[in-house]
Amino acid sequence: MYTDDGELLPTPDIIASVRAAARTLADVGLSIDEARPACLSDARPITERYWARSRLSGAAIEQLFLDWDRFRSAMLAFVAKYDVILCPADARPAPRHGEQTIGLFNYTLPFSLTGWPCVVVRAGTSPEGLPIGVQIVARPWREEVALAVAQHLETALHGWQRPPL
Repeated sequence: MYTDDGELLPTPDIIASVRAAARTLADVGLSIDEARPACLSDARPITERYWARSRLSGAAIEQLFLDWDRFRSAMLAFVAKYDVILCPADARPAPRHGEQTIGLFNYTLPFSLTGWPCVVVRAGTSPEGLPIGVQIVARPWREEVALAVAQHLETALHGWQRPPL
């Protein structure tokens, strides 16, 4: 698990919610390590280059895919010793409809690049009453693991009982 991607510092409520979710998993016997992949800071630049690929030269596109492949390899090396990664879904609570936020998707981009199974569940509520999500990421092809952990957290943290805002 990690609470901070090293790029965008989460609010104290986000950090507390991720830690509470980790304690919930530890309470049922899961071993929790606090660690984050060293390559997380590469996710946004790779993604932004991908979004702009129509304006890139052939050589720049080739470099983009080489960088993307290196990123995926580094992430695979990190996750080799873990069954799941637990982290914030975002550095801020869910935004209100139409609200712009800085660093949107910062915590989800790394796993979009890997293509790994991810689930976000509500794990808390901000002082303003907005939902706080935690992200459960499993190894490639282990959707059932991500879903099982998400189901446990949602039930244990009563996320399914909170009506949407």
